[in-house]
Amino acid sequence: MTFHTKRDSFLLILFSSNSFLFVISLIVVLTAVPFNQWFKWIGWGLLGIALLSWLSAAWFISYTFNKESILIRKGLFIKQIQYDQLIKAKEVYYRLPDFLNGERALSSKDGLALSYQTKVGTKTIKLSPKDKTAFVTELKKRVPKIEIESISKK
Repeated sequence: MTFHTKRDSFLLILFSSNSFLFVISLIVVLTAVPFNQWFKWIGWGLLGIALLSWLSAAWFISYTFNKESILIRKGLFIKQIQYDQLIKAKEVYYRLPDFLNGERALSSKDGLALSYQTKVGTKTIKLSPKDKTAFVTELKKRVPKIEIESISKK
């Protein structure tokens, strides 16, 4: 079962404007600074790859429940978390500083913090499924031992 991310226009504008400023600054450097022709081609290529991967990570986010794991796709990047690693799912309403730290696969302020156990310790990933209730129901069905905390808006 696959769930897509919920999108807030404010966050998409914020992320897009940041990438726009980054691209403009790199274009200015690549055009204004006298580089060897090969360095310019490499610079333009790296700029294109970085821009495509970053924008795809911001726009194409999905969460898929597989047989033994949850697959989190962030554009070109994929993360897989085994069900037996999951500890807790907490419904949260993110503030802007929450987007600047930690691992996240979301584009909305309304979401879930999914805690899981690794060999190093406990980690948390921030998610924002479009249908949060169905996502939590499916999560509870796949991982009966998981602890679910209700929403707390701040």
